[in-house]
Amino acid sequence: MKKIVTKNKINNGLIILVIGLLLFSCNYTKDKIVNRGLVIQTDSTSCLPSSEFGFDDIKFSFTPDSIRKKIGEPDSISTEPDFNSETWHYKHFDISIVNNDHIYYMLSKDTIASTPSGLKIGLSKTEISKILFGKNSGIFKITPEATNVQIVNCDTEYYMVFDFEANKLIKLGMGIDLP
Repeated sequence: MKKIVTKNKINNGLIILVIGLLLFSCNYTKDKIVNRGLVIQTDSTSCLPSSEFGFDDIKFSFTPDSIRKKIGEPDSISTEPDFNSETWHYKHFDISIVNNDHIYYMLSKDTIASTPSGLKIGLSKTEISKILFGKNSGIFKITPEATNVQIVNCDTEYYMVFDFEANKLIKLGMGIDLP
């Protein structure tokens, strides 16, 4: 006796198979990854995408020449001869350069400079949590007692540091770990 398989049963079976594969691929990877807004949450850490690391279109990949071409000469320069580095001071942020070669740290100085997603000085912990964690900001948030929060990029050596006073962001820095 032959069984007849209807088109509807095949479609239902395919849908169940696809859903099962999606659930398996999202929940059973080596290090479980969950997208929580801008932040990518893994079992071991919270990660920001590398595109978020920069102020006003200045990225860590910029050389001193590309910085000058993009925003001009700095207002002033301070040097650290022991570390072969300079900090270029602009109105809205500082850029630290090592070996006259590449950026290793940037620091926002006021409410004007922002990251591509809009992170900037003056925002509240709630506003920053909404940007970082999206619709999950009620579950994953910066706690009221936090004064310093660091989030990394899991694919590079980038890190971002948030310093809070009361409920407001007062310092926003980002860097790249040097070897």
